[in-house]
Amino acid sequence: MEEDESKYLRGILKINSIRVRNLPAMDISGLTDPYVVISIGGEKMKTKPAQNTLNADFDDEFIISFDPSKTQDRELKIEVLDHDNIGKDDLIGTTSISILPYLNNKQDVHEDLENEGEKGGLGEIIVNIHYVSNEEQKRIEQEKNEIEKRLKALEEAKNMKGVIKISQIKVRNLPEMDLIEQADPYVMITLGDEKRRTKVMNDNLNAVSDEEIFIPFDPSKTFDRMVKLDVWAYDSTSDDDVFGSVIIPV
Repeated sequence: MEEDESKYLRGILKINSIRVRNLPAMDISGLTDPYVVISIGGEKMKTKPAQNTLNADFDDEFIISFDPSKTQDRELKIEVLDHDNIGKDDLIGTTSISILPYLNNKQDVHEDLENEGEKGGLGEIIVNIHYVSNEEQKRIEQEKNEIEKRLKALEEAKNMKGVIKISQIKVRNLPEMDLIEQADPYVMITLGDEKRRTKVMNDNLNAVSDEEIFIPFDPSKTFDRMVKLDVWAYDSTSDDDVFGSVIIPV
């Protein structure tokens, strides 16, 4: 028992996706107006009633503080009742769910309802339970803050002036374009209105340019965020021919 008790940590219980299925008819209409009451350690939460149904989905989401030093409760008590506008609401069924299996472990839980020992035919309740320790909440918050910092840095980088440096440009397995079964490739590089090109690499189907290309980048002056590289075949007697293109985000 002591070992189990040490596993209970201060935190919160998140309860949502509450559903009831196959409830018995409680009204003369052959239907019912169900709602759900969830309680633990003096805390009690209640959904809004559904109307005229034996199968209801509730969009309520409950967050309940849990401190094992202040309550002996280790289970959620769940009651499903039929709302009555005139008399007392009728209890359809209840169940209890131990919270420990859901410590830092979010899961759907399916439970059959019972009433004063009567089981079967009273329907089923389905709830999503997540028992989150304070330590886990801190870890999640730190992780969230770190992601937000990274996204902010990326957003700032999008608007940062700078220079795009392109080097070690290589082309491979180009098709033959000359009578000597070679090609004279070069690369045209475009970003916004800025254009740069490498020198022609003569008689080569697998070429490497040792040039370094620098293109100024000011995101406030262009909407372009992609560098376009066109590989061309130089022709001294007619128009140059394009091999193909590739687009790379900056």
